[in-house]
Amino acid sequence: MTRSSEATIVTITEQRALGESIARIINRKFDPAPDVRRLTYRECNAVLSPAFIEDADLCILDLFRTYPGGRRAEGVALGEWIARRDRPVLIISPLAIAETIDCHCYWDVSHAEELGLRIARLLARHYEPEDDLATLRRIFGVLMEIPPQHNK
Repeated sequence: MTRSSEATIVTITEQRALGESIARIINRKFDPAPDVRRLTYRECNAVLSPAFIEDADLCILDLFRTYPGGRRAEGVALGEWIARRDRPVLIISPLAIAETIDCHCYWDVSHAEELGLRIARLLARHYEPEDDLATLRRIFGVLMEIPPQHNK
């Protein structure tokens, strides 16, 4: 097990089940287990604030959010907002393209590094995610647009 220094990790996912799965991985990887605060994208409007994010040692974000008008790469957009508050992010994707993306802040199931180890590495050192997020914006830019009916 990896030692945590009482870290606080925020997960923001489309589905509650993904957040719960990530929390289980974290709880098995660290001793003592970090404080994992799970949110869904729907809950963000009521809870998410700069103060909430500033308490986090790492924010783990689901890449996609589904709106009535389509999917958006919400994790990249929110990751940029979080990075402006000097907090590290990890974007988790359902895609299997990790070998084509060289970013510390991106992980998917095809990645050679297990998720728990990636989380531990991001907690252990500070990094500037801006370059990684710019890469992800280039890759997922077409999915960054706000889908139709976003505000409905």
